Amino acid sequence: MAEGKYVIDGFIFNNKADYLQAKNEYDGVEYMRSRTNMNNAANVFSVYKSLVEKGVFSTPVGMSYLYELRSLLIKNSDYAASIEEMPIPVASKADAKDKRSLKKNKDTLTKGDVIKNMKKFDIESVYRNRFISSLIVIFLLVIIMIFMMIITKNSSNTNILNYKNRIDAQYEDKENSLVKWENDLKLREEAVKQKEKELGNEP
Repeated sequence: MAEGKYVIDGFIFNNKADYLQAKNEYDGVEYMRSRTNMNNAANVFSVYKSLVEKGVFSTPVGMSYLYELRSLLIKNSDYAASIEEMPIPVASKADAKDKRSLKKNKDTLTKGDVIKNMKKFDIESVYRNRFISSLIVIFLLVIIMIFMMIITKNSSNTNILNYKNRIDAQYEDKENSLVKWENDLKLREEAVKQKEKELGNEP
């Protein structure tokens, strides 16, 4: 902090109130940086959208973080259009002054408030991503199960799905074999009787 000025994250503030607000946002930004996977566009978009809608940041420190997220998303074709329709809201000096005047009513965010909001956004983002991942996994499992049932049903081996058909087919084959064997036996028996009859008639 040089010559009585309040400096944080490359920004200089002329009064302690603004500095403290920026310090709170700085702590919140650092928390989010440690919890956000910047390589996951869906995660980054979720954080950006939540922060913009809730109006969590009002100092240059927080705005810089939002602009960083925005710049990453604009480069992503899946989110570029959505980001264009979701600009960063900038508070005017009058708004900032009003916030300071309402400090006694706790309208100005404290460090704890910022961290609490960040944790809330982080949890929401994690559960949203887990939900989407779970749906994808369930869908894949259902496809695999259907595929396995089709293979199992059409398999030549007897299993729980085709056992009745397989057993019926086996019994039918055996029954047909027995009928054929019985018919063959009768034909042979008749041939023997015929031969004996012919031999009996000979002088």
